[in-house]
Amino acid sequence: MKNFITKIKDKEYSQTPFTIMLVFISFLQGIIFYLNAEEWDYGQHNNVARYLFVHEIKWDSFQKAKHAVVYPMYHVLVKLIHLMGKLDYHMAVALLMLAFSVWAVYCFRSLIQTLSQKKNSYLVDILSIFSIVFIAARGPLTHWRYYIIMTGPNPIHNPTFILVRPFAIICFCYFCKFFYTFENSKKTELGSLIGFGAFAFLSVIAKPSFAVTFLPAMGLYTLYVMVNKKDLMVGIKTLIAVLPTVCMLFFQRHFMASESTMLGIDVHFGSFMDLSVIDVIMVTVAFAPAALLLINVNNIKNNVYYKIALLSYIIGWLQFYFLDNGNSGDFSWGYALSIEILVVVSLALSLRTDLQYKYGKIRIPLAWLCFAYQMFMGLLYLYKVYKFGDYWI
Repeated sequence: MKNFITKIKDKEYSQTPFTIMLVFISFLQGIIFYLNAEEWDYGQHNNVARYLFVHEIKWDSFQKAKHAVVYPMYHVLVKLIHLMGKLDYHMAVALLMLAFSVWAVYCFRSLIQTLSQKKNSYLVDILSIFSIVFIAARGPLTHWRYYIIMTGPNPIHNPTFILVRPFAIICFCYFCKFFYTFENSKKTELGSLIGFGAFAFLSVIAKPSFAVTFLPAMGLYTLYVMVNKKDLMVGIKTLIAVLPTVCMLFFQRHFMASESTMLGIDVHFGSFMDLSVIDVIMVTVAFAPAALLLINVNNIKNNVYYKIALLSYIIGWLQFYFLDNGNSGDFSWGYALSIEILVVVSLALSLRTDLQYKYGKIRIPLAWLCFAYQMFMGLLYLYKVYKFGDYWI
């Protein structure tokens, strides 16, 4: 097993391949963002932006998407770029989405370097860049679709998903760092706690889906630590840090529920696509085969990053496959983020040489092979989106 990682020589590491890959992916995504800046989910969100500050559209057009104003970060940023840069909305959207996609790569890279304990590694670079590209493992058991059942890792058609992703990664990292420090030294690191609270709040201003999936997982873990360590104060401090975010979530839900029927929620197995049990199993495997192959008892016991990623994934899975809120698919976004973070965390931990013996001889190479296939599918998907101008293919 050790040979799988050591065969990839990092002694003569160069930053150049990372830069070239990042420029290539950024260029391809930038073109897609520019060409489709008024299509897909971008169009309605842009109408909200057009109505802010300077009314460029009539009230009737704004009415159709006004529920989105409760998470206004995208709309405000696009409008500011449009006004201050004197750019059309195509260019404003492309620049904003591209900036947040590149930021997500660097956020993932920092997380991967921390977990893998490798700074200069080609595998770290590949995982960092393709963390924003890989999609479901397309195959005959998933109807050979590239974009399956309205969800999956790395949806490119939703601007607020792309916007929230860096905030989500940073929030996740601050929370895990806080509890890693506390559990190992009994110290509460104030900077990490403030960072967690701040980025949790920013995430719901960008898109509430991350918080809806990850905050329950973080809350459950906080309760576990409180009981296990017999320390009430750590729970109180964490609650204080996240309280503004929780209040904002309640406000968002109240506003959206009063303005639309989008939040009518039913318990319905198979999600709003009415998937069968077999479909659910196949799609679950197709979304995250690498993470499923790398489920590891040692990490569950000892690694807070892995615990939160796995718990969030389970909650996201339950939300998506059991809660139905009609055609909007709002429970898909948190699940998609949980897939991305669990896959990245699982593969990053597999790079640690001191942990590789715990996986056996086959699982790590097989997991990376699955991820390579998902990377290829992601690139092919981007090409097809560019060629046909549609994400539902």
